[in-house]
Amino acid sequence: MRFSVICSVSTMLAIVFISGCMPKPEQDTLWQDITAKPETSDMAKAVSIGVATLAKELQSPVEYKLTSVQQIYYEGKYIWRITFKPKKLLPADPSSQPIGAGGEVFINIDLDTKETVVRYGE
Repeated sequence: MRFSVICSVSTMLAIVFISGCMPKPEQDTLWQDITAKPETSDMAKAVSIGVATLAKELQSPVEYKLTSVQQIYYEGKYIWRITFKPKKLLPADPSSQPIGAGGEVFINIDLDTKETVVRYGE
């Protein structure tokens, strides 16, 4: 089944991959569920590749936050699109403050060919 995953799972994965820490004991079950299922195992692989690609592309990858993980149909095949946004453009309370425009880093990942394409927002 093809799907898009945004926000809560991507935030948890960003914390795990970017900080290099392991999930807390209470998160173990959720993490095992995510990595054990074929559809979410692919997502975890894509996020891992995306974070590694971001680290290679930018001098300060820690200044970015993972904001979106989506599986999309693109140019005749399914790929993963990982989106990072500069932390400075993300308000502490998005319900009362606008999110800053631009600055995104989009990483398209084809898990079949291992190809990654990096694009930058305005």
